[in-house]
Amino acid sequence: MALVLAASGCTSRALPDSKENEMDGSLIEKAFLYGYGPYEFSKTAGAALARGRAQNTLGHRTAMSGPKNRSVTAPNIDTLYSSAFLELSGGPMEVLTPEAPDRYHCVTFMNTFTDNFGILGTR
Repeated sequence: MALVLAASGCTSRALPDSKENEMDGSLIEKAFLYGYGPYEFSKTAGAALARGRAQNTLGHRTAMSGPKNRSVTAPNIDTLYSSAFLELSGGPMEVLTPEAPDRYHCVTFMNTFTDNFGILGTR
């Protein structure tokens, strides 16, 4: 009975078009493209910092990654990962890597849009 009463209150006439209520599809697409990366980055960094990770400090994984260890991107399953959230509001920061000529290693820099913009290492 409640379903019938609720449905009887609905109108069948269409609402008038209003330019004020329309959203441009390209605007929605741009909002997603430019907003989703920073949102995911903020969510990931916020969760790590809430667990006690400090900014400007490397956090290390001690086991190989698998499909369930996905933060932002899918990891390699044969790679040990370390990560840091660098706070650059005070200016540039220098990142040094150790000499390891017989080992493959890389430090990849990712911005808040999840784009890699620099790599240090033997790559």
